[in-house]
Amino acid sequence: IMKDRQCSPCTAPSYSDDGLTCKQCDGDGQYNDIDGASSCKSAPAGHKPISETDRTGIVACPGGTSSIGGETNCISCGEGKYSEEGAVGCSTCATCAAGRYVTNACSPTSDTVCGDC
Repeated sequence: IMKDRQCSPCTAPSYSDDGLTCKQCDGDGQYNDIDGASSCKSAPAGHKPISETDRTGIVACPGGTSSIGGETNCISCGEGKYSEEGAVGCSTCATCAAGRYVTNACSPTSDTVCGDC
């Protein structure tokens, strides 16, 4: 991109696909972590851009959330489900079998733990 008659690369999180104008990586799940890029990257499964306003990298989805990829925000696990950090999806909480009891209830970040009676 020309600035004061000198070419300079677009700085992250922007990119240029025509060599003339810098465009922002602001689409769903988009980010860019390098200067001079010709396109944006898409957040992989289990990750999201750092924030809605900081798209210079990605972070893992925190426990209790998940992402299938290409999303700006991680989705919360619903009632009766849990996930660990960087999850692609949420898992259903276990139930204790007959003759066992709950020692630790299911939470958004951990499964049910059962003990023997």
